[in-house]
Amino acid sequence: DKDMHQPSITVFIAGYLLIWSAMAVVATGIQWAISSGNVDVPVLVNSAPLIGGLMLIVAGAYQWSAIKEACLSQCRSPMRFFMTYWKDGTYGALHMGIRHGLFCAGCCWALMALMFVGGTMNLIWMAVLTAIMLLERIIPQGRALGRFAGGVFVIWGLMLLGVGLINYL
Repeated sequence: DKDMHQPSITVFIAGYLLIWSAMAVVATGIQWAISSGNVDVPVLVNSAPLIGGLMLIVAGAYQWSAIKEACLSQCRSPMRFFMTYWKDGTYGALHMGIRHGLFCAGCCWALMALMFVGGTMNLIWMAVLTAIMLLERIIPQGRALGRFAGGVFVIWGLMLLGVGLINYL
């Protein structure tokens, strides 16, 4: 009976959205903190490449991590997720929604954090990161693409770090 499962589907989606809403609140708080900071202070201006470089290195390294792989495997195969973590009832649906949201957030958080490096309103940068996240999930070579992007981010981060250190000194 399809109507019997409708509340569970809604509760699953609510649990999933709860995780993404929490991530949005955290990202918004970080953006507000950055934008309200005193960017006229020379130390902060000179340290921006250092922060950006470190963020790129962390995000790039995360692309190669076992945690990323574990989270991505759950996002790539929703049926396996449901077969592994199935729980009956409303509480079960909420629990599964939260758990699946955590897996998906675990996949994407590092790439999403790079929005602060490339600009949170930079549409080209958002499109590039979105394409990486999508292709990682849907194409057979997605994992290789994600790791390649991770390598590029690490190299780019090291270059930014070098520039930042030269400018800072």
